[in-house]
Amino acid sequence: MWVVLGVWAVVGLGVGFFIAKLRKVGIALIGTFGGVLLGFMITTTFVVGSTALTWVIVLGCGIAVGFLAFFVEKAVIIIVTSFVGSYGVIRGISMYAGGFPNEMQLKQEI
Repeated sequence: MWVVLGVWAVVGLGVGFFIAKLRKVGIALIGTFGGVLLGFMITTTFVVGSTALTWVIVLGCGIAVGFLAFFVEKAVIIIVTSFVGSYGVIRGISMYAGGFPNEMQLKQEI
């Protein structure tokens, strides 16, 4: 377990260094990741049954928010980091508490 934690710490530091050096690329990646999570949230909320439509929505949201990140950098950073952080906290609690389905289980039940 400590090895995994150490490896992810090194990976996180490397990605953080990369994002700090190439600010525009980093902001676009943060925005794209936030858009992808938004797309997954939309497809899960509205129970989209088609796999192709799910991926179109997810990729479309990722590209749109990644592109939008170039124009409104500070707002995207604030919104995406709060969105990703809150998702991580709730997902972590659900995994620790147990008994809650994840997104893939919800998709399989449709």
